[in-house]
Formats: sequence, structure tokens, C-alpha cells
Amino acid sequence: MHKYLITVCIIFLNSKIMFSQWEWQNPLPQGNRLGKVQFVDAFHGWIIAGTILLRSVDGGNNWDTEYMGKSPNSIYFTDAFNGWAVGSGNPPFIIRTRDGGKTWETLPLPEEYQNINYLTLFDVFFLDLLKGYFSDGSGHIFYTSDGGYTWEKQIFLMPGRDIKSICFINSSKGWAVGDIPLLQTTDGGNEWSVDSTMLGDVFGLQATKILFTDLLNGWILTKYKSFHTSNGGNDWIEYDVDPDPLGFNSRFGEYIQNDIMFLGSAEGWVSTSWGLYHTINGGETWEVIADEMSFKSVYFLNSQVGFASAEGGIYYDINNEYLKTTDGGLSWEKLTAKYTDATLYSVDFVNAEIGWTVGTYGTIMKTNNGGETWFRQTSGLEANNGLDSWLRDVQFVDLNNGWVVGDGGTILKTTDGGETWLHQISGTTYRLEKCSFINLNEGWIVGGLTILHTVDRGETWEILNEEIGNLYGVYFVDSFSGWVVTGGPATYDRSCIYRTIDGGQAWELQLEKPEFDFRGITFTSKINGIVLGANGILRTSDGGNTWREQGYLPINGIMSACFIDSHYGWACGLEGDVIFTNDGGTTWNLQQSMVYSYPLYDIDFVDTETGWTVGLFGTIIHTSSGGITSAEPQIAPVTVVDNSIELYTNYPNPFNPTTKIKYQLPETGLVKIKVYDILGEEIATLINQSQEAGSYEVEFNAVNLPSGIYIYTISANGFVQSKKMVLTK
Repeated sequence: MHKYLITVCIIFLNSKIMFSQWEWQNPLPQGNRLGKVQFVDAFHGWIIAGTILLRSVDGGNNWDTEYMGKSPNSIYFTDAFNGWAVGSGNPPFIIRTRDGGKTWETLPLPEEYQNINYLTLFDVFFLDLLKGYFSDGSGHIFYTSDGGYTWEKQIFLMPGRDIKSICFINSSKGWAVGDIPLLQTTDGGNEWSVDSTMLGDVFGLQATKILFTDLLNGWILTKYKSFHTSNGGNDWIEYDVDPDPLGFNSRFGEYIQNDIMFLGSAEGWVSTSWGLYHTINGGETWEVIADEMSFKSVYFLNSQVGFASAEGGIYYDINNEYLKTTDGGLSWEKLTAKYTDATLYSVDFVNAEIGWTVGTYGTIMKTNNGGETWFRQTSGLEANNGLDSWLRDVQFVDLNNGWVVGDGGTILKTTDGGETWLHQISGTTYRLEKCSFINLNEGWIVGGLTILHTVDRGETWEILNEEIGNLYGVYFVDSFSGWVVTGGPATYDRSCIYRTIDGGQAWELQLEKPEFDFRGITFTSKINGIVLGANGILRTSDGGNTWREQGYLPINGIMSACFIDSHYGWACGLEGDVIFTNDGGTTWNLQQSMVYSYPLYDIDFVDTETGWTVGLFGTIIHTSSGGITSAEPQIAPVTVVDNSIELYTNYPNPFNPTTKIKYQLPETGLVKIKVYDILGEEIATLINQSQEAGSYEVEFNAVNLPSGIYIYTISANGFVQSKKMVLTK
């Protein structure tokens, strides 16, 4: 086995998970993908939303956002105050709250996990404040009798098998399901046995949930099928919630059963990707009662009042909603407040109160109160659903005068703060990415192979025909000195930095670095600058004559950066991360952005405390403290020996339509590399074979897939690791 000596950064936090200083402005109360819904009484309920927990104490009329710091796979509350959550990672985690989810403490892991590189904890279930269980992806069920501070392994069945769900009806009787035979116990889990009545039926069907409402009535949910017992598991009857579950819905895609909820032995609901289904006879027959959305999770307080997490559908509208019904699920009220659903690519503030953001489908929005409220401005492109309606950048030079650029060579200009926007003739049809104005009269715009220049407020634009590459960023410090960067998701695009000293008439190549995939550039003076790459950051302190590669960065896929002086700066990226520097970019610290796993495209600050960042699904988040938490994590270097697999960030990322994935194996073994969509559905198997120790590369072609976030996973010799990639078309 090969061993590699590496230096990593260990972040030491106190046992309480800290609160974030970034807050949501759109959507409200937050915009992460919603998951499991649970209530313990008519007032207290929770919804998982990535690293955020939505918490209600008034029956769902209002929701507070609590930052958990971790993204759980499962959460379980026994009462209004006490709850537990488990999740995946290296290492995985078990956390507990005693105040209804306001704060969380990390619980110790079982000793069996000490030498495991990566593990998924799937489900958690507690009978009371002391007795509880959790399951994992290695065939384990663990038991605690002290609230989670010590854990005892109860079962180790079929190594590598996922145990997805566990359910106890009392302190003795319990069941567990997954990609395993149905398991049952009659002594609190001291012994588990295979339920022979289900062997061969559920096994291989990837059961995701088991639910019992009493000692007799229980249900098992799989991707397509469901099962019911009315005699405590002695017999199970298979039934179909939808009569044609293997069909295809053009709006919602594949039929998937996500969650099941029963109030008693007769009335229940199943949430699916095709809508919400209802039964009043224990599951013998089902009726679809809400088919306008894809339902993720559902929880009913009684036969009339219920709550759900849902989305418009993977091919139509993937913004998550949380909903309430008062008529048993026949109609649903959307409780998420939104100013827009459009993807936002750029944000620009002229002071702490007044700013603009722009994005897809001609969206231009303005705020006069620091983002507390936003209102739309008319771009003239709202009715155009084609490429020409996507707006990429906005820049204002004062309260009245600003420009917006976008696809199809679009340039919009305002002289009245956006009350009216006028089209300017660009002379190109390229997608325009960025603009840089040094005063009211003079500015530059880049995009595609074009560099545009104006000296008359945009009344006329000169095309500077250098065609030096696919242009993504531009920054000028005066009328003469400026830089542009090229990049792009295609493998033939060159990532280069060019400099001009004559206003853009001639350009000098300063650096070529293909693996960085440059996305932007900014300068804090004539000599100090930062270049952003999807795979790193470069810095210069001599006007670009030399560029130094940034060392450790706690972020992947950087998309934008903003510096307010030579010291203070922020950057955002493709996985919802925000990082901060106070030494000009020498070191960076990760901040708690409140966004989980999807892209932030632009960031803007007006001083050391006040800033905004925008991104996918209309995301707008704001900070009034510089994004600093009440207790910043301390980072210390530690030298360790690593003998695990190394999975690298795909290149290019974002990509269209192909990208390459590199990985390194420390020893010979069976290797599997698979690609999943954001919902966890398998898209492709890239590798499934034995390989010797060494470095490898595989190509993924997504020519037939829609734009979006995809996850690629490598597994070998008991090690599993995943990374995200973004397809943009």
C-alpha cells in the first residue's frame, strides 16, 4: 500500500455549533432544498434544509432558520426540545439539541468508526430521552441508553449494505429496512433476525422507509412499490400507489416515492415525484390529490392539517417550497416568500441601502433599503425566454447611471437609477460577461471573443478585434491600464491573463494556466490584483508581471470576488461557499453562508461589514457583520499520513458537455465511479473494474443531460468519496 505525507488543516470548534452571520433576503425564510418534515404536537415542527433547520413553535404559521453547521440525512425529535440528527462525512456525525434546534452539540462516534475514511449514517430513532438507535451504510445498527453519549453495536449484517430506515413501536419491537432483507427484533435490538415473509420481495428493491403506527399495522416504502402488514409483520401485501409507476412524466421525470405518513391504520399519504397520494383504507387503494408539484416529505397533524416540502419538478422549477394544507392535502398554500425565482448572476450596491441584481429572463431588481425589500425594474426582455434575455453583469458608477450586459450582445443603460433602461448597440451577438467602468464616460465590456470600449457613456461602442480567447473577466484601473482573463468550460479554451497599457488597443499575454479555468479578475491598486479560477486563485503585487498561486483554499469553484481595499476581500463559489481574507488574499477563511450545495455567482461589499451575494434559484443573502461569526474557527496545520484514495475536482467545472475526472489509487482493488443527479438518482457508471495502484482519468459526457448540479462518487476498498460538478448549457 502506498502512503502519502500531506499537510491538512484541522478546524477546532467548541462543542456547540455556531450561528451564521449571513442572512437570507430571498427566498424567505430560506432557499435551500427542503427535506424531512416532522412535528411532535400541534405547535412544534421542523424541516431539514441542508445545513439549515426550519423551526416552528406556532403550528407552522412562522418559521425560524437555525444554522446547524452540518447537513443531516435524518432528524428525530421526541418532544418540543430534544432532538438528534445524523449524517455523512469523514468522519460522519451525530448531533443533539436540548432547546428545540436552536443549538446543537456533537456526540461521540462509536469506536468502530475510528479507522473508517468515509461513512453514511442514514437514520436515527429515539424512544425517549435516553434510548435510541441509528443505522449506517455498512450494515450496522447502534443502540444508546444514555441519550447518545455512548453507543453499542447491535448488528453487523452484510458489510457495505445500507440500512436506510429503522422503526420501533415500543422498547422491544422494532424493524429495519434498506438494501437488505427486512430485519426485526423483539428484544429491543439485542438480537435481530431476517423476516422470512419478505425475503426475496423487498431485498434488492432498495427500501427507503418503514413505518408502524401500532403493533399490527406497518408499511414499507421503496422507490416504486409499497407493502402493508395488518398482523404485525406475519404477512405483507404488495400494492402500487400509482398504477403505472414505471411511466414517465414530461414535467416531473421519473416516478419516485419519497415519504409515507399514516395517522392510524386507515388514513395515510405518500409523497412522490408525481404528486401526493391519499388512502383511507390502509393502502388498498390510492388517489392522487395534488399533482402540481413533486412532494419530498409530508407530515399531518390530523386528517385536515398537514405540512409538506415540495418542488415544481426537476424539469420545470426546482425551487423548493414548504407548504401547508387545511383540507387534507387537496389544496396547498405556499408559505415561501419570494421576490424572484430567476437565477441571479450579478449584484452591485452603490451604498449600504441602494443596489441592483440581475439574472435570467431579463430580471433586474432594485432595493432602496439594503435588501429588506426588492422590486422589479423593466428591462424590456421579460417576455423573451431565449438566450438574449439572460443578464450577466450589472455595474453602477453612481446612484443614477449604470449598465447591464448579457447574452446576445445585450447592453442596457440607465440614467435614472433603473426607472428606465435603454438598449445600446453593441455590434456583437456574443454573450457579454463583465463590464468595467472607470467613470461615467469610459468603460469596457468583454464576452465571447469580443472586447468593447466606449468613451461617450455607451452611445457608441468600439470593438477591439483581438480575439484572444473566450473572455470572462475585465478590470481597468485607469484609461490605459487594464487586464482581461480568458477561460471557459470546454477543453479547448485557454485560461490566460492579458494586460494592456494603451486602453485595450494592444494586449500582452502575462500568463497561461489552463487548469485554472479563469472566471474573473479584480485589482485593488495598479499593482495588486487577484485572478479567480474555478480551480484556484492567483495573486500579483507587481501589476501582473508575476503571478503567485494561492495555497490552501477552503472552497471549490470560485466564481466571484470583491475587495474593498488592499486587505479585506470576499469570494463565493459553486457549492454555496463564502470565503474571507483580511491580508489581501494570502490566507482565506470559510464563512457560514447559509447556502447549501448550489452555486453563488457574484458577491459585493460596500464596506468591511456590509455585503451581499447572489446565485441560483433567486438566492440573495446579506451580512451586516462582514460574515464573521461570534467565534471564528481557529485553523492549525497538522501533518498526517494519508493512505486513502484521492478524488480530484473535475476539469473543466462548470463544463459543457464533457469533463474529465482524475483520481489516484493507493492500492489495487475494484473501483466504481458513478454519476448521480442532485436528487440522488444514478445517471451513469463510468468505471466498474479492478485497477492497479496509480493515477487515472475518465471522461464524462453529458450531452443528453439538462443543465444542473451532478455528483460523482468513487468507491474502492471500503473508501467512498463524492464531489460536485456543474453542467451549464
